[in-house]
Amino acid sequence: METEKIMSVEDINSIAAIASISDFKEVIKTSIRKSGLSEKQVCWELDIDQGYWSKILSGSNQFPVDKLIKFCEIVSNDFPLHWLAHKRGYQLRFLPVELEEENLQLKHVLKQTQEKIKIMEECMLLVGAKNPIK
Repeated sequence: METEKIMSVEDINSIAAIASISDFKEVIKTSIRKSGLSEKQVCWELDIDQGYWSKILSGSNQFPVDKLIKFCEIVSNDFPLHWLAHKRGYQLRFLPVELEEENLQLKHVLKQTQEKIKIMEECMLLVGAKNPIK
């Protein structure tokens, strides 16, 4: 199963900031900075020659589109995808299947929490509390 897909306020703000970046190489650099990885680590994991990678980051070479998904997985963000969608007048959203899976997980957590509250209320009644948690 993939990692959790809930975006923080920081991520949402980052995506809004990404939209204002003028070129793709800057989005790539920003994604790497956000990840905390070095440019060299990302280059190595993408299996891209260091010289070619330097030219990508300088704008002399294009980022290889066939490496974009792997890049997003490595840096643990989808900033380049959001930037491209925004430049074309679109906005990304999670597929319903992913939302349904997340919804099921949250329902399970809610059920567990409700069961714990019920146990706590029963314990409070046993020790003589007049008004258990309501």
